[in-house]
This record gives sequence, C-alpha cells and structure tokens, in this order.
Amino acid sequence: MTVPLALPQLSRPLSVVVASKNGVKINAVAAAVRVAFPGLEHSVRGADSDPGVPDQPFGDEQTLLGAYNRLACLAAEPAHAGSLLCAIEGGVGWAAPAPHGWGAPQQRKAGGEQQQQPQLQQGAQRGAQEDGQQQQQQRQLECFAWAVVQAPGGRCSHARSASFLLPPAIAELMLTEGLELGAADDRLWGRVKSGQGSGTIGHLTGGLLTRQAYYQHAVACALVPLMQPAWYPEHAGEMLDAAAGAEAAPPLAGGSEEGTTGP
Repeated sequence: MTVPLALPQLSRPLSVVVASKNGVKINAVAAAVRVAFPGLEHSVRGADSDPGVPDQPFGDEQTLLGAYNRLACLAAEPAHAGSLLCAIEGGVGWAAPAPHGWGAPQQRKAGGEQQQQPQLQQGAQRGAQEDGQQQQQQRQLECFAWAVVQAPGGRCSHARSASFLLPPAIAELMLTEGLELGAADDRLWGRVKSGQGSGTIGHLTGGLLTRQAYYQHAVACALVPLMQPAWYPEHAGEMLDAAAGAEAAPPLAGGSEEGTTGP
C-alpha cells in the first residue's frame, strides 16, 4: 500500500526556479516536480547562481555547501518570492573502501570451499594496519550530486543522489591535472560538452541512466517532505500559499552554458 500524495491547493500556477541555466538541471527539476505533484499547474525556469565553491567540488560537505549557496542566490532575489526554489550541485569524493578482506577475490581451497575469514580479533588487528596502507594506494573516486529545495514557505530539505565509481583514467586526469569531471570526460572519450548532455553516467551506462534522470531522482527525494507533509509536520503548510507572491513564469527550454562538474 502506497501513501497518497498530498497535492497543495494553490491560487495560481506554482513558479519553480532552478539555480542554473543548464538545460539538463532545469529539465531534471521539471521532471521531478511533475512526478512529485502530478496534475499541478506550474512553470519552471532557470536563473544564474554562484555556488561559492571550487569549480569541481570535492567531498559531500563542499558539494552540499555549493548547492545551498546556489539556493541562497535565488532566495535573495525578491522576484523569486513565493516560488519553489531548487539547486543541484555535482561533486566527486573518495569512495568508501570495501570491508577488510573483500577488496580482492577470495582465496579458495583445493576442494572449492572458500577459506574462512580471519577471526574477528585477528582481523581487527591486522586489518587496521593493512587497510591504512591499501586506502592510500587504492582509493577510488566516486561521483554524486546533492539536490536542495526550498519551499515557498522558506523551509529547506536536501537529498543525495546515488553514487558510482569513476574510471581510473578519469580519476587520474582529475587528480593529476585538476580537470573538472566534464573536461576529463571530454578529453578521455573525445566528446564535447558532455555535461550538457548525457553526462559521464550516461556514457558509462550506455544511456541506461542519463545525467538528467540521475539528477531527477535526487530532486524527487529532496521533495519528499513537501510531498508528504502529514508525515513531516515541520513542512506542513509550506506549499499551501506557494503562488501567492509570485507570477508564474514561462518554462525555459534548453539553457545556456554552465559548468560541467556533475555526473
């Protein structure tokens, strides 16, 4: 049994503003809003914003800060009052290492039975030393994004996308030459402005998951408290007067160039 969505009752179309003029991000937010609030009349447009972090954010903290900084740029504009504000920031960081003993194929006995894992105490003592060395030698970069939304009432919520490992060749270009993900992607695979299209995730999955779909899921998760205010009391009423203070703006198709730091 699914929980029914609580659609807000608005006096006029909901204005949705995205902290980017990148068409991929705008379309991702538009798709998420359509799914989150089916049948709700709304418009979506992009606006310039400054993340206030390096062009290629590193780590969750810096990437999330970039998303909130973008949102702050929108919130500072009086013209955006009464709108649903959304920001997306893509980043990279160190992937969590596998538990000790799982980083390589397990050794097997002649009879085919897997050798038993070291006892807990032995593994803890030996693993602490080995893991420290392996992490320095085998650390891998992963890619992810943070999505932040601010309801017309002013309350914010955020959600992290899924993450995926970057190929070693991409990671090397980023770590040794300081390239952003989009630039590293373009150089390695001979593409142009990959961040304006399917993105690295689209290339690696053969189109199974595009950059837009990747961002859309994160935005939808950030919208959950607004979709279910009965289960998130602090968000109750945040969408009720969404359009009271702003005129709806026409949707923006496509978008101008922007950084390509995301997946």
